Amino acid sequence: MTDKEFNIQDYLNTPTDRRLFLIECVKQDTGDGSLIAAALKDVVEAAGIAEVAEKIGMTEKNLAKALANSASLPFVTTLKVMQVAGVRLKAKKLKKAKKKK
Repeated sequence: MTDKEFNIQDYLNTPTDRRLFLIECVKQDTGDGSLIAAALKDVVEAAGIAEVAEKIGMTEKNLAKALANSASLPFVTTLKVMQVAGVRLKAKKLKKAKKKK
């Protein structure tokens, strides 16, 4: 028996799977966007980079290049990919942190 390395893309088989995964990653992101960027890459690869690129009006090569350096993924590309995944960002007021005594 061999150990198979975990690959999230094995579990992102349907649009609903990808949408729910992305929503959860947005919730769990620490605020630096790194988890969201990684999740976007996983979602695009699971959905098919050619298909997503066509839907957002990019070439497959340019989308792959943008995702390869997901730390600097253009915000407009992020929004377009999220839209294709069925997710929209929503602004929400942050709760104030409790002051220490």
